[in-house]
Amino acid sequence: MKPLKPQEQIVKALQFVQGEIRYLGIELGVNSHQPHDPDEVFKNRFGDCKDKTLLLIAILEKLGITAHPALVSTFGAVNLPNELPSPIEFNHVITRVESDDQVYWLDPTRSLQSGALDRLGYRSYDNALVVGHPYLALVEMPKTAQQVAEIRTREYFNVIAYEAPVDYRIVTEYSGIEAEYIHSQFITQGQTTMARKFLNYMNRIYPNLQAGAPLTFEYDSEQNIATVVESYRLTDFFRTEPERLLADIYPYSIAEYFTLPTTVNRKTPLGHIYPIKVMHQSYISYPEWIKMSLFNNTESIDTPYFSLSFSEDYRDRAIITSYLYESKGAFIPVKDVPEHIAKLRKAKNSLAKVYEITYTKNQTEQTMGTFIEHLNKHIDRITGDRL
Repeated sequence: MKPLKPQEQIVKALQFVQGEIRYLGIELGVNSHQPHDPDEVFKNRFGDCKDKTLLLIAILEKLGITAHPALVSTFGAVNLPNELPSPIEFNHVITRVESDDQVYWLDPTRSLQSGALDRLGYRSYDNALVVGHPYLALVEMPKTAQQVAEIRTREYFNVIAYEAPVDYRIVTEYSGIEAEYIHSQFITQGQTTMARKFLNYMNRIYPNLQAGAPLTFEYDSEQNIATVVESYRLTDFFRTEPERLLADIYPYSIAEYFTLPTTVNRKTPLGHIYPIKVMHQSYISYPEWIKMSLFNNTESIDTPYFSLSFSEDYRDRAIITSYLYESKGAFIPVKDVPEHIAKLRKAKNSLAKVYEITYTKNQTEQTMGTFIEHLNKHIDRITGDRL
């Protein structure tokens, strides 16, 4: 058997502690701050963050890999360097691991993680106090993982005929910490429950949407990528006006990042989801070639705290819209909040797009005739029969 590389050994050790040692804190007496012996934790198969971290370190030391416990605060510790030293500044322990001149910050209390070491989900706690390390000062943790978490949504509207229901298919791909989160949701809640939740969410956007083929979920544990495929039918995709059909496009996967805060006049910084990159593409495939004039080929908003870009195209009888959102920081300073909120409003108001085409009854009949002709050709190739 081929020996594992150090990075692979680290992942295997982490997975063992995450998957085989149940998280349970019995924090009484001295063990409210002192971890249990790793042998005891291994035997009992449970422990809190201190216990799981110390067990992981013990396993890695047996493998010749350097690791140390790191005290962090789950509330964030941006201002920790300015605070007076105190043990109550920390409420969590993770593991700092060194391998091949690289440093990795691992949390053995997380749900079971999969993938290569540099693809594991990661959360920065801003500053950490590494215990037992020669460097005694606070250590600033990296703001992002080596692979930034991404959500990529592609939605396909297949218009067979203008008066017929539209086939609607959505493919969403999650990577990094986002893949781990959605994977854990499917594991704990089950595919039936998750399919119902996805359907209910889309029904808020399209009230007359109906489920099509069953929802599918796949998880690539090597790459730490999760893929969800949804299939629906839409009976109200187009809005009709005299001699016009209008199609509304709304990048729902990005819109939630532009929710305005309830408190605008602030005395504290504004929290911001970070790091994250979200891509949303929409494809409207028409049954015929149409004359399409696009006026907003490219748009972009770039601020110190987020960026949003938009582009559109028409090719192969399809309108293609592409949005890309990326956050740039975990919080917005108080002095910048008013301008940030103004940019959020501008970005939110720019999301919705409307595309219109000329529509007449005769055009619909011609389109249906073209559709039946294409269908007949397809049937001819298979059976030789015609409609």
